[in-house]
Amino acid sequence: MNYANSLFLAGKYRDASIEYEKIIFESNDNIVRASAYLGRARSMKQLNQFGKAAQCLERVDYASITDSLHYLIRYENALCSYLSGNFENAESQFIQMNYFLKDTLLIQKSFLLQILTYDELQKWNESKNIAYKYISSLKLSPESKDSLSKIINEIYEYRNIPKLRNPVKAKTLSYIFPGLGHIYAGYPLEGIVSITLQGAAVTIGFYAIYYKYYITA
Repeated sequence: MNYANSLFLAGKYRDASIEYEKIIFESNDNIVRASAYLGRARSMKQLNQFGKAAQCLERVDYASITDSLHYLIRYENALCSYLSGNFENAESQFIQMNYFLKDTLLIQKSFLLQILTYDELQKWNESKNIAYKYISSLKLSPESKDSLSKIINEIYEYRNIPKLRNPVKAKTLSYIFPGLGHIYAGYPLEGIVSITLQGAAVTIGFYAIYYKYYITA
């Protein structure tokens, strides 16, 4: 394990990843194997292989490992999942973290990542509640906490929540009638221009056909 760690610290992430995999294959100690999985995932993360890093940590056997190591693996899995855009799996790691770990101080360390994840999932209430928990966990004066709570409450007010559009629906509307997708997505000017141009093109086409200019049409 020391050699693999030294490779990681030296920035030789690919070699470190291979060495960690070797430890996983050869060791019968579950704690050593879990630590090697964590090291391999971190090496892959440094290589921007976020999805593969998260998949690597799915192989971990959590039996008999310490709560601190359990937390680090869950957090790393959630982080790599977040970076790869797999926000659902990141959420799953937080749910399991809350269920299996009893040390709330460990879980508090993940609050910021949880907020970002729930924001991406557009689960605004969950994100807001965790933001309040995060503020409560900070060592601040009551006045500062009240001030931050007011800011959080304002951020997550209904009028301030982003009104995100469904890209599939926008594409479908554009297929039905060019320009409608732009209008639905919140770009009315572009939509009107598109409708005008498409309408002009169709009109000219029919006009050309009527006067038997088939090639022009």
